[in-house]
Amino acid sequence: MRTLRILNDALAPRYRAGELAAISPIEPAPDCDVSITMKDGRTAIMRLIGISVDAVQLCNVNTPNNAFAVRREHIERIERIAGRFVPEPGHEF
Repeated sequence: MRTLRILNDALAPRYRAGELAAISPIEPAPDCDVSITMKDGRTAIMRLIGISVDAVQLCNVNTPNNAFAVRREHIERIERIAGRFVPEPGHEF
């Protein structure tokens, strides 16, 4: 399992700066948090609402009523977030 470091508190209170999000190899499903990497290299943590043949429906983890679609042709990968944790001092991942 790989991790994704949270760089700031923009997703607080769910994710805080310095925490690590654990990326799961399990296929993402609706109503889970995901790491989405776009083909241009940008990565974001979002809430997965739904998946269709052409697009993925997402929302910000802090604003669930503000859903939007991203066309699949723009997505490099989408991965489930299994959880988060704070690394112990002196232990880098």
